[in-house]
Amino acid sequence: MMAISFNSYPKDITTLFLVFAVTISPSVTTTVSLSPSELPFSPSASIASSIVFPRSCSIGFSEYCGTDIYGNMLFGDHPDLEPVCCLELITAGLKCHRALVKLALKLPLPNVNKRKALKLSREQWDSCLPYGDLLGW
Repeated sequence: MMAISFNSYPKDITTLFLVFAVTISPSVTTTVSLSPSELPFSPSASIASSIVFPRSCSIGFSEYCGTDIYGNMLFGDHPDLEPVCCLELITAGLKCHRALVKLALKLPLPNVNKRKALKLSREQWDSCLPYGDLLGW
């Protein structure tokens, strides 16, 4: 697998995803809708505030895996993830992954092929499914 460098993706996008993936409250029992006051970036606040995160998103992602999953989806060219990141993705669940992908594709990102990113997100999920066996699925 190809190693992911944190410097290979635009810092603002990497940070945005890490904020969402890592800081969502673990005490969430239903769904969470982020308000603009909870977001660190005002340009994205109106977009991000309309995204509802499923309860499964409350587990969060490590900084490395948030970048590996969503940075590669947006700016990479392969669906392969590190095994630890597959475990985090499968633990978060498909609804969480889809919510974060939906957010990513709504952001005004230059040089992002949305069709390719959506395809990569599906391939990432599919390639990680075998790791569900390790979780007893």
